[in-house]
Amino acid sequence: MQNNTFSVEGLFDFLNAGVSAFHSTAAAVKILEENGYQNCPESAAWELVPGGRYYTTRNGSAVLAWRMPKGELIGWHVTASHSDSPTWRIKQLDGGKDTVFAKAETEGYGGMIMPTWLDRPLSVAGRILVRTENGVKSILVHPDRALACIPNLCIHFNHDLNNGMKYNPQVDLQPIFGGKGGSLKDVLAEEAGVKAEDILDADLVLATREKAVRMGLNGEYFMSGRIDDLECAYTTLWGFLQGRGEEEGRGDIWVMFDNEEVGSSRISTLQFAETAFAISTICICAMLRLPSFAWDLISSFSFFSSSSVSLYILAWSTMVMGPAFLVG
Repeated sequence: MQNNTFSVEGLFDFLNAGVSAFHSTAAAVKILEENGYQNCPESAAWELVPGGRYYTTRNGSAVLAWRMPKGELIGWHVTASHSDSPTWRIKQLDGGKDTVFAKAETEGYGGMIMPTWLDRPLSVAGRILVRTENGVKSILVHPDRALACIPNLCIHFNHDLNNGMKYNPQVDLQPIFGGKGGSLKDVLAEEAGVKAEDILDADLVLATREKAVRMGLNGEYFMSGRIDDLECAYTTLWGFLQGRGEEEGRGDIWVMFDNEEVGSSRISTLQFAETAFAISTICICAMLRLPSFAWDLISSFSFFSSSSVSLYILAWSTMVMGPAFLVG
């Protein structure tokens, strides 16, 4: 990707691959490794060298990549995006009690336009945790077929359907996975090549089946799911990889969090952990390249661009990183 002309097809590949935050992260890691970036696991000691290219992940759903400055650190240029998109989380596999249909209990995730999920083929995506001889293993899953649908009630039984509808997600928007007796856990086990009884837990979402496509008389527009925020994630990653590292004292960082509201007033343990994820990585790298920990010097030469990530990060970046810019 480095020094290559930007490709809409490359963006499409990323959008199509990012069916869950875990899959988005895996797609980004693949691109980073193809461009010479070395994995630095959080659980390992890091041996960083000037000018080195590195990345680290957290929870398999967030990734942070950086280029170490070649000389003494004077500042960071950072861009941030997020790997998740509005969808439906599966709360319990095969948990819906129904005498006719196979169901799984779901709940809304993110700010979605609910009717757009109706009457379309859906699959599931995410990860399962599996018992093995060597402990618990995380496996990505995404069956490449239509598994479910959230059906509309036909207009014969709902004459007010075109007059506006107030949806109750727990009643009107629960997906059907087939006839009674089917098992989503069995399908996922077959997909992963494991036994159903060895699946200990799962972190899954519903995923649309449509691929990204060009549209318009001249193909000047495109349509896709998960544009928020994978379009920003991919384009900022592409821009990050074009960097040449010509300024010896500048470090460059690209981060894709797994939650748009990282550190916001709607803070949760996960979101706070992701904020700490970025801060701790930056601090470690800074301490390795500074004779003394001089944040004033760093902030005056730093810049932070937020691509649809919480304004809390902007407030933090302004104090620590210097000027900030919001996109989206």
